[in-house]
Amino acid sequence: MPRGSESRAERSEGAGNRPAPSRLRPSFWLAAAACAMALACEGANVDRPNVGSGREPEAGISPPLRPGDGGIDVPISRGEVGSVSPDAACVSQSIKAERLPLDLYVMLDASYSMLTDTAMGMSKWDAIKAAINGFASDPASAGISMGLQVFPIVRQQIPEDCFMDSTCAAFGPCLMARACSPATTVRDCQTDAECGSGTCVPLSACTLSDKYCLQSGTYCGGEGGVPAGNRCEQIPGYCIGRDVCEVPPYATPTVPVTPLPMVAPSIRASLDARKPEGLTPVGPALAGAIEHARARAVANPGAKMAVVLASDGLPSACTPNRVTGIVQIAREGAEGSPSIPTFAVGVVGQEEMAASRSNLSAIATAGSTVRPFIINTAANVTKEFQAALEAIRANTIACEFKLPKPAAGALDYTRVNVVLTAGDGSVVTLGNVKNRAACDGGRGGWYYDVDLDSGANPSAIIACPSTCDRLRAETSGRLDVLLGCQTVVD
Repeated sequence: MPRGSESRAERSEGAGNRPAPSRLRPSFWLAAAACAMALACEGANVDRPNVGSGREPEAGISPPLRPGDGGIDVPISRGEVGSVSPDAACVSQSIKAERLPLDLYVMLDASYSMLTDTAMGMSKWDAIKAAINGFASDPASAGISMGLQVFPIVRQQIPEDCFMDSTCAAFGPCLMARACSPATTVRDCQTDAECGSGTCVPLSACTLSDKYCLQSGTYCGGEGGVPAGNRCEQIPGYCIGRDVCEVPPYATPTVPVTPLPMVAPSIRASLDARKPEGLTPVGPALAGAIEHARARAVANPGAKMAVVLASDGLPSACTPNRVTGIVQIAREGAEGSPSIPTFAVGVVGQEEMAASRSNLSAIATAGSTVRPFIINTAANVTKEFQAALEAIRANTIACEFKLPKPAAGALDYTRVNVVLTAGDGSVVTLGNVKNRAACDGGRGGWYYDVDLDSGANPSAIIACPSTCDRLRAETSGRLDVLLGCQTVVD
């Protein structure tokens, strides 16, 4: 039977009531075909509907350290050059360190895989929407700013369904779900050679039952109480060029980065206006997010800018579509000037868990955020996704501080010191290092947001990762910036 817009799986389906294949765009098959064409999938079953959800032993969020988790016992500074106390004779001014305000640019996966059910009886898309809306309207989020874009951006003038390349014109080919006939263990063939003595044919689905079939135009039968008229119909393909692969559109937010909660209604309206469709072009989406974040950070040096990439972690379209290329994009974002960290949040079914965790871990590590947040669809996705955003909110602002202005005259960047008074009363001067790379090997201390040798003027003080861990664990400590004394270097 012909399928109109209501018959596609753009709407949510209840948990445990997986829609019949004839009503479900076969994202698994399309993604598998994309992988085969690009030889690009690292991990299996990209965009595949979740089958057999279940909480893994460590299901839910795997967050980085939070305040109160307990500190890592590392020296705050390895400097032996000397120390500066708040009452030192050379100190001209002592100022309590003020954390940078936070700006978040959320790049949200809105591909077909977001239609997959969760254990809470709603799709991943609806669960994530509820979490983002809850975070945006949370009074605790007041004071930070947030912007939004989704991927893929699609060319709406290109038909969503195709059965031949000519339908797609210049935006083809038509990516078809295919299988071997007669059926073999090869479920997602591209050529007859993969099927032995059989042939690779377009995949079809029964119109009235939850079954795939291979003989389009025939009847699936009425077994198991399924009524007569259960036809086998070919599953439509997808024009591979319908998804936008250029970076600039992803660098333009649908909701500009604006203070919360003022922007919350715009975020809600933008999410409500979008339906999940298309494949998963993580590469250009992340590149665009970092490009926009860096431009904003340059224009607004008084805030900390970060990217939140929310996806299943399984890229299936555009270039780069190998995880190694996407990891390089995240690394360049973190190591650039100004540094743009990438937080990775995955909402994943048990079947894709291993591949998604591996991919998102690599992206988070390269993006200087250590570990991803992994949320199992068997858990309460809305609650745990919002908790992930709250952890990002807390962790991002823990370790970057405004560079204060002196009471009089120009600031001498060689006469700035950072002193931590820990909760136990101990006082230590944190040693200064040249840049983030100089923090390697667990070295503590701090550095400016720009290299002094570049001639640019710094606007922020950033703690090295090991010192940052200590600061997160300090629930009652105090950080002061002292002006006037020669900087203690590590």
